[in-house]
Amino acid sequence: NVLSVEVLTELMSKIVNVSWDPKTQRDVANSDEANLNPDSPPYMWMKALLEEDGMVDVFRHMYPEAEGRFTCWHQQKNRRYVNEGGRIDFTLVDRALLDHVDTSSGSLRCGTKPHDDPFGEEAALMACTSNG
Repeated sequence: NVLSVEVLTELMSKIVNVSWDPKTQRDVANSDEANLNPDSPPYMWMKALLEEDGMVDVFRHMYPEAEGRFTCWHQQKNRRYVNEGGRIDFTLVDRALLDHVDTSSGSLRCGTKPHDDPFGEEAALMACTSNG
């Protein structure tokens, strides 16, 4: 059986009156205990690409501290405006070619407002909603 973090968050709120902020929800989703179906074919395929074939997720390599950088959101629930989503498109390169990736831009575009932390949640929300 599978239970989404969104549903678990709602249950925690309704049953035991515990509210989880977005960071806590992400921590739960990313924890080893969450173990989001590691036997699923898409998970196994991606894991094999990264580990066995020596591919590298270029975005994660260049911006390891970036938070909340999603490329897909639940449209019916309008989750873009709270920046709850997932990454569904990846730029993967062979590890041997990583030195040839152009890193000259060096920064993340985060909309038009300046941010204290361009890798943080607020910057990610501004980037995905064009500042709101």
